[in-house]
Amino acid sequence: MLIPEYRERYTSYLITATESIFHPDTITEYLANKKELLRPYRTNDSYAQLDYGYSLGDWETSFDSGLSGHAPFGLTEYVQLRHNNVTSQSLISDPYTISEAASLQENSG
Repeated sequence: MLIPEYRERYTSYLITATESIFHPDTITEYLANKKELLRPYRTNDSYAQLDYGYSLGDWETSFDSGLSGHAPFGLTEYVQLRHNNVTSQSLISDPYTISEAASLQENSG
């Protein structure tokens, strides 16, 4: 990322994705829907507890918080942490800088 234009473009795409598709609210809603779809199958899975001995309650909890000895974060916690990390490392504050500059360039020439 030594070329400033490429770095700015990459950052712009990253910010746009982070604030839309990969926003914690979007992902949390998606995971909640998938959890509801999976619950009946997890509930009736007689082999599920044989791997690590985790109960249905552990499975339910794993979406929101970590399980000691197995996963330090729940899925939604992890998404929020990644979102915060990407947001804190953003190098430009306006995700539309590149597209606006390209538009201006097209219109001027």
